[in-house]
Amino acid sequence: MVRCGEIRLKLIARWGGLLVLIGVLSIPAAALLRLITEADNGSELHLKTGARLELRLPSNPTTGYKWYVQAESTPLLAVVDEGMRDVGPLPGSGGVQVFRIRAAHAGAGVLHLHYVRPWEKPASQEKLFAVRVVIE
Repeated sequence: MVRCGEIRLKLIARWGGLLVLIGVLSIPAAALLRLITEADNGSELHLKTGARLELRLPSNPTTGYKWYVQAESTPLLAVVDEGMRDVGPLPGSGGVQVFRIRAAHAGAGVLHLHYVRPWEKPASQEKLFAVRVVIE
């Protein structure tokens, strides 16, 4: 005699992957999160209106330095959230600064960030990050 639980497990084993795939395919493209990092500096991104980005850049705010979105950045993108992640256990340890961004409007522009101490005047050696975005 076959138990009901065994039949259920066999069905899940056989069809579970397909159900997960169907679930993933049914998520709207705008709801998917696109991860961008320091490796994407200087690249071009093509997005749909409403798409979400997560930008992760190495940072150590305990030294006073942080990434800031520059004023000349495109208004087509909206920063939804910003914070730190993966901070080391020791005082002075760096981590990853995370920006969550939404493609708010169609068009083209550039997302500019700079890594500075906010109380210092801009210097030629400051780190810069820029990606060109094309939003449909």
